Amino acid sequence: MFYIRFLKTPKLEGDRVTALITITTDLGEKFLSKDVILSADIERAHAPGIFASKDINWACTSRCLPISISIKWQSIQWPVRLHLRAKEPSNQEFHLLQTLPSIIPVWSNILDPTKGICQSERTLQRRFKVNQQTFVVWEEAGESIARHIWDAGVALTICLGQLMNEEFQRLALVNKISKILDSGDSKAIELGCGCGLVGISFALSFLNCSMTLTDLPEVTEILGRSITELDPSVSSRISFEPLNWDKALPESVLYNDFDLILVADCTYNSDSSPALVETISNLVKRSPGALTVVAMKVRHPSEAVFFELMSKAGLAIASHVEIPLASDVSDNEVPESIDVYCFSAPDQ
Repeated sequence: MFYIRFLKTPKLEGDRVTALITITTDLGEKFLSKDVILSADIERAHAPGIFASKDINWACTSRCLPISISIKWQSIQWPVRLHLRAKEPSNQEFHLLQTLPSIIPVWSNILDPTKGICQSERTLQRRFKVNQQTFVVWEEAGESIARHIWDAGVALTICLGQLMNEEFQRLALVNKISKILDSGDSKAIELGCGCGLVGISFALSFLNCSMTLTDLPEVTEILGRSITELDPSVSSRISFEPLNWDKALPESVLYNDFDLILVADCTYNSDSSPALVETISNLVKRSPGALTVVAMKVRHPSEAVFFELMSKAGLAIASHVEIPLASDVSDNEVPESIDVYCFSAPDQ
């Protein structure tokens, strides 16, 4: 799976909007190595409307790509955004167990010269559709891996979004999660939530649930932006609590009984696995009936320590599903996938 990213955010230069982009994997370790036509649109920021469009060619050898789009000032209703997407079938509505989209589109922050905003902030939008609702997740621009969406989070979002789909009730993992949520108002917690994609999509998928997002304090601002922009009619409750796995659980988390513990893209660093498993174990001790759902993209053999530690903590794998990733692979490369595991205590 590849992500369109802004290396230089959109900027007004005379009668043109310019930007510099790249297309890489979630950790930025690989560039898209095939020819792709991108559609670049200057859109109204808060309502439908396209003021300028241009097709742009990304070549298989590209590492970055300059964007330059002519605009007619008199026809534009400010503010606007730059929207970039691959010219392929819609990749915003994802489906479990089918190949995930190969290229994730992006929307810039606003341009509005009437308010002195001639270059957009270094934040960007990703848009997803869950339960017939489109919602926005904010990310930081640039090549840094911090405060970005990663592959396993996208895959787990799709998995959770299919829980009410009868076609997928036969899957053991989906069935287990559905049963625990059928008991009434559910409480869930996400560890290492990052930009909040998984937790927000969960809250939109299930009415009247309580979703506690947790991560280090550094995500507070960008995560708060995504939560604030949710449809006010959403009946679920979403909150954020700073949580460091190396420290004791805060009281607001410690004295809650959770039905579901969600973890996505948190096992890539084996050095942090002991603290992560200790946090999960402490949560399960307070909520013995909780299921722990872990989504991971295995990047290194050392990640196996996570499973060893979970086993020592008395948490066994209850079910597993593999979700294939769309990828740009040659004949001698192994296609990538996301593994989603459901862990539970032995007596469940």
